[in-house]
Amino acid sequence: MLHIYNKNNYKMGEFYMENVFDIKYNTKLDRLETSKKKNRFLKFIKKNKLISIICVSFLSLSILNFYLIYSFIKILEKV
Repeated sequence: MLHIYNKNNYKMGEFYMENVFDIKYNTKLDRLETSKKKNRFLKFIKKNKLISIICVSFLSLSILNFYLIYSFIKILEKV
């Protein structure tokens, strides 16, 4: 465990070393590997499918909405 102190010896936080160095040994490949943040993001998406579907649909519908408004304004300019 790593303790962080400021200049006045006030304890600001603790960090555990296994979270800082997330290195694992792969016996099949005979080498060290680090965890990838992309894998964590994909795990979050797989765990929370409803939240992911809501976010993706909101984003796509928002883009569609902006495009339709832009097209409507362009039509109004021609009139």
